[in-house]
Amino acid sequence: MPDADHPDLARLASRARSRLADAVATAFDPLVLVTLTLLVVAARAAENPLAGVAWALAAIAGCALIPEVVLRVLVRSGRVRDRQLVLREQRHVPMLIAAASVTLTLVALALLGAPRPLLALIVTILVGLAAITLVTRFWKASIHADVAATCATVAAIDVGAWTLCLTVPIVAAVAWARVRAGRHSLAQAAVGILLGTAITAAAFPRLL
Repeated sequence: MPDADHPDLARLASRARSRLADAVATAFDPLVLVTLTLLVVAARAAENPLAGVAWALAAIAGCALIPEVVLRVLVRSGRVRDRQLVLREQRHVPMLIAAASVTLTLVALALLGAPRPLLALIVTILVGLAAITLVTRFWKASIHADVAATCATVAAIDVGAWTLCLTVPIVAAVAWARVRAGRHSLAQAAVGILLGTAITAAAFPRLL
């Protein structure tokens, strides 16, 4: 296990704990934001509310819950230090497992005839995962900020630009929380936002 001289651990140790930052990160955790975004897109795209809930639950299981369960198992087994993956080197395996789960979910839902906007969102999630996994091989970008920006961009495209009035402050709050907690530098949070926004803006509308 890396010692306290590791840059990620040193940055974390340099910051006094902030209950507000922790609360913001928990409230807008990637698991929460991905779940809500899948639910909204599925509900809007489905032919009826019941179908929307069914499609959403299936997508949430494969894109959010299974990766979360695997991550918790890795934490309990000692393979990774903590659920928030503070160490860059420990991010690769959980991210690859998440990508595999999202891929299988995409294939299954496509075969079952899921609504196109939901499939478009899952493909976008997969592309985003691939991008941040590649970046992580060389540098540490904020997954929290990336996911917040991704979900904000999806909402603006799928629901309307007016949602930015709600989501931009959330993205900013998430970035602040990650920097304040010492989980990321300002540059790492900014790159997360840029990745999430750029990839989603480029991919999601073209897949609809």
